[in-house]
Amino acid sequence: MFRCGIFQLLITTSVLCVLATQAAAQTNGPPRATGWNNPQLYVLLEENSHTLVVARKLAADHRLPLDLDGLFLPSLGKRAFIANLSERGSHGGQTIAALMKQLRLDPRIAVADVVSEFSVLGGPAKGTSTPRAGADLGDPYAPLQHAHITTSVTQSQRIASGAGVKVAVIDTGVDAKHVDLENQIVQHLNFVGPEQDSTATEFHATAVAGIIGAEANNGVGVIGVAPGSRLFVLRACVETNPGSSRGKCSSLALARALDWAIVNEMQLINMSVQGQDDELVSRLIQKAVSEGIVVVAATDLTNGQLAFPAKLAEVIAVSDQESNSLVGLAAHSQRIFIAPGEEILTTLPNDTYDFVTGASFAAAHVTGIIALIMEKAPSLTPAEITALLRDSVRVINWGIIVDSCSALALLGGDINCRSFR
Repeated sequence: MFRCGIFQLLITTSVLCVLATQAAAQTNGPPRATGWNNPQLYVLLEENSHTLVVARKLAADHRLPLDLDGLFLPSLGKRAFIANLSERGSHGGQTIAALMKQLRLDPRIAVADVVSEFSVLGGPAKGTSTPRAGADLGDPYAPLQHAHITTSVTQSQRIASGAGVKVAVIDTGVDAKHVDLENQIVQHLNFVGPEQDSTATEFHATAVAGIIGAEANNGVGVIGVAPGSRLFVLRACVETNPGSSRGKCSSLALARALDWAIVNEMQLINMSVQGQDDELVSRLIQKAVSEGIVVVAATDLTNGQLAFPAKLAEVIAVSDQESNSLVGLAAHSQRIFIAPGEEILTTLPNDTYDFVTGASFAAAHVTGIIALIMEKAPSLTPAEITALLRDSVRVINWGIIVDSCSALALLGGDINCRSFR
């Protein structure tokens, strides 16, 4: 059910079909060392009474400076041991590529990979001014939220708010005291360093959280797509330029956050990040989806390709049409969803608001729409939600856009989308 060929409207010539075939045939090469100052790798072992003994033996056999405390991932029943390779010669003088090949042939190791770098996908704020909270009733800046109109969120909120849906936002830190977010965030945890309760106020996640779940009818600011949802902000990324939407994350921090989201039974995960292929992150996402958790990831179609983790079949991949070419979107028309990501008004630190642009914010819109769907149909599987979204898209201004009202109508909701247009 929920099948629709509307995305095929984009593919109108044989040239585009050829491009799509060529794009699908391309694959990434083996993981490479990151450009970070302290390159690291990890090995993943089964957790049992012999795990520490095996880790010590691996460290000796491969001359690895393993941290023997390890990182336990209860959702997988495995422990990751990390080795810092910053000192040349700490791995026997081998290149990292040669060492990785050797480790992957060792039958004691479930996964061996380089700790890779991810980045968040937000662009700079584009508004010429930063409007502050007003004193009007309702949400005074709601009329400026054009994306709610484009995706029919305004209509959808007449019957759904995402009430009670648990959404994990794996991102940078958030301004949890923002007037439009302080009542929306259930937990704000840190997975970047050792202090899990140490949080940070940062740009990117504050913007993403506002799009998903800014409070409704509180007399200030904006309204989120799913203002009834419960937000759990899991900080796995660090803001690289203070006060900007730029940030980076390590695969290990992402793994810790994903593991927490699975163990704590989140219903929906938003990952507005992209980076190199990573086996541990892949396994955790696959585990999440197998547990019924929907995972949404942003992608900017770098080099015409879906980025990781959006490229995973289990993930709902989202981009914004403005930052991608028609050819690139056509090549991935059966895998990618499009949502508004240009000049999006949302929450920013210190009780401010501004317009932001980027695939990150398109993904946040789709996450909010899925929360609306999950409120009305909590038993739908991730695959069924993906199919429902595919059936709900519509053509607007020469683009194919996710439509929340159509999705709710397909569920049999008491809503007539045409009457609102």
